Amino acid sequence: MKKFAFRFERILQVRIDKENEIRNTLGKVNKLILEKEEEFKKVHLQYEDFLKQLNNSMKQGVRAGDMQAVAINKTYLIDKMNHIKRELSVLVEERMRIQKDLIEANKQRKIMEKLKEKEIEKYKALEAMEEAKTIDQIVTYQSTKMKGE
Repeated sequence: MKKFAFRFERILQVRIDKENEIRNTLGKVNKLILEKEEEFKKVHLQYEDFLKQLNNSMKQGVRAGDMQAVAINKTYLIDKMNHIKRELSVLVEERMRIQKDLIEANKQRKIMEKLKEKEIEKYKALEAMEEAKTIDQIVTYQSTKMKGE
């Protein structure tokens, strides 16, 4: 009997490759999210330091001209934090979409693997039947040969 060959092996391999590609993309997005979270933490710490310095400056007294620079710095830091938050939310949405794609790719791969398992079982059953048939022929031949002697 010929060797087992799954007729949809290429399709299964394509689905495995696609799943791995999606998994890699998910890893990259997770890395970007972590980087953005770190960036947000740094900017937030800068903002907190700025507020502390502002508070100390207010206690010592600030000139009116310096207040404009303080307002610009404060606005810049707040805008930067808001920008990072927006980027983070876009990345989180992207991660959710990729996770859904990964789940679907996983389902598609499993479908093909189940089909392959069923075909392997059928192949093994046919192989066992062929083996039993061959053994039966050998036994029949030997018993016929014995009777003929």
